[in-house]
Amino acid sequence: MFERLDLLSQHPTDKALDILYEEFDKALLAGEFEAVDIYMRHAIVSRYRVETLVGFLTISFQWKDHLKERPGFYARVKARVEKSYPDRAEKILMGLE
Repeated sequence: MFERLDLLSQHPTDKALDILYEEFDKALLAGEFEAVDIYMRHAIVSRYRVETLVGFLTISFQWKDHLKERPGFYARVKARVEKSYPDRAEKILMGLE
């Protein structure tokens, strides 16, 4: 599952977000929370563009009560965003915790 997500770092942002939303939407709507948790636990945030990481947080937000790994994933994404955009990190992540 999520084999296409491994290619996200190789695609332009728009295509990466299309793949991300398609794959995660399918899994979350099917209730495959454990699979999404596993992906979030093992995701190497340095491999992804910040826009793609924000997409991960956006699509998983409404399911956050079902995703045990999301807080840790959010923390790693936050650290990445703060490093990349120290002056705008708070605004970029607003409402996604």
